[in-house]
Amino acid sequence: MKSICLALLLVSYACSAFAQQWEKKFAPKDHTNSSIYAMLDSIKTDVERSINSPVPELSYQDIFSGKRDSLGSLRGKVVIISVWGVDCAPCIREMPILQRVQTQLTRKGFQLLSISEDDASRQRKFFTEKKIRLDGITAMTRFDDCLYPFTLYFNPSGYLIDRKGVLRQFWIGPKTYEELTSMVRPYL
Repeated sequence: MKSICLALLLVSYACSAFAQQWEKKFAPKDHTNSSIYAMLDSIKTDVERSINSPVPELSYQDIFSGKRDSLGSLRGKVVIISVWGVDCAPCIREMPILQRVQTQLTRKGFQLLSISEDDASRQRKFFTEKKIRLDGITAMTRFDDCLYPFTLYFNPSGYLIDRKGVLRQFWIGPKTYEELTSMVRPYL
């Protein structure tokens, strides 16, 4: 499964106009001699350097209402941005956990924003077939909607943003309910 995910990642990377823009702006000068792993490691390092910095705008479109919005509209709430994909098994296993976190912490000022580059109809079909309702904002985004430090290269991954719009944590891989709630609670 890892080799399939890596192959898909490589294809996505090679075909993406965003990747070409990223290379020009953010890639190390010697990246042409490095492997894809080194480039991904470089992206991860750059995102981690953004921790404790204000986040830029992130545009997204809600897959149910069709409404376009941006991260700025969630200022005043503690936000987890969950990056996922409909073909990502760890992402799918994490969905009930995200649902539980959203349900438990909404009244305290928490907001889940799950984003994917999968188109809206594909995401809606997934949620209908799996009978999942996140009760957060489930959206689609395009590579050009994701301004640095946000990246769609790591599925699943997450960003914790405080009420003032500052990036507090970034992680790659699924989290447990206990891990997510212990990360969020100090900022509520």
